[in-house]
Amino acid sequence: MMSSQAEALVPFKLRDGLHLESKGLLLPWNASAEELAKYGSPQEDRHHIFWNGVTIFDGLEVDVLCRRQSRNVFEISHRLQSNSARDEFLALKDELASRLGAPHESASLEADYPKVVWRYGRVRVSLLIADRFGEYVSFMVSNRL
Repeated sequence: MMSSQAEALVPFKLRDGLHLESKGLLLPWNASAEELAKYGSPQEDRHHIFWNGVTIFDGLEVDVLCRRQSRNVFEISHRLQSNSARDEFLALKDELASRLGAPHESASLEADYPKVVWRYGRVRVSLLIADRFGEYVSFMVSNRL
């Protein structure tokens, strides 16, 4: 259990969910896909729920995706332009650090793919480079309830 002082340090309402600032919505942790689909008229398909063109973390422009079969994980696509996954990673890491402070954890995964994580109790903000038919940046906000 987090102390009240530690809870006060959780930024951007992450203790409660993912705050979509531009829509004035909080996507709560542990909500079902059916419940999340009622928040802010998202786009939907058979497997996903999307909130496009929203802001999080004090104005960072993103698209948010939630997979119907996964609770407590939001996949984030940012709107920064870059020439490569590595440039994209570095630019987004700088943007997140300006909002969240220095990462709490940094590592290199296999094939020298960088990963950074900000931890707030059970809530994680993670950013990494992965490879599936080419390098890409993975940015997720999750909660391990």
